[in-house]
Amino acid sequence: MNAYAPLAGYILASMMALAGLLSWFLLLSGRFKPSMLLPASAGLNLSQSRRWFAIQAALLIIAALLVYVRLTQLQQGHRDNVMDNITYGISSLLFFRVIGDFRFIGAFAPHTDDPFSRLDRKALSPLFLFWFALSIFLLF
Repeated sequence: MNAYAPLAGYILASMMALAGLLSWFLLLSGRFKPSMLLPASAGLNLSQSRRWFAIQAALLIIAALLVYVRLTQLQQGHRDNVMDNITYGISSLLFFRVIGDFRFIGAFAPHTDDPFSRLDRKALSPLFLFWFALSIFLLF
């Protein structure tokens, strides 16, 4: 385990859990807007957007728990093939989110005047890049 893994793991797990809880707060308080999930050109209606946002929030909390389990294993000096692969999977998903799909999300998406595009360019893609960088410390 490298020296920065505990700090990176705690920051990553707490930020993912906080983002998941904030997402649930936005949903339950009625402040959720479909532009927080995808651009209007993606064609999701409000009920579909809410459902996908709730799934995303739940997956963020699950990922935070898995990162915490990985961190606990590393601190105990235990390596597990399953957790190694799950950590590689989480890290890969974070990296793929940064790259995006070249149409709507990510670093290579076109910069439009859409509210989601502005949110993604200024907050979401840099956040996922930071999370990816933190997840690298949990791999080795």
